[in-house]
Amino acid sequence: MHTPHQFLLLSSPPAKESNFRAAKKLFGSTFAFHGSHIENWHSILRNGLVVASNTRLQVRLLHAIFPP
Repeated sequence: MHTPHQFLLLSSPPAKESNFRAAKKLFGSTFAFHGSHIENWHSILRNGLVVASNTRLQVRLLHAIFPP
C-alpha cells in the first residue's frame, strides 16, 4: 500500500478489547507480520487464518513456483 497514512482497525467489542489491554499490561505482546496482501486482511480478520496443511486447500510451493 503506497500511502503515508497508517490505519488502526479494532475488530473486537469494547469488553474484549479491554481484556486484551489488561492482559497486554500483565504479559506484554509480540508484533508479528503475516505478509498477506492488504486486500486479504478483511477476510482474515473476519474469518481467521486457515491452517491448510495436508488438505486439498494447501498450495504446494514447488507447483506454485514451477507449474507441472
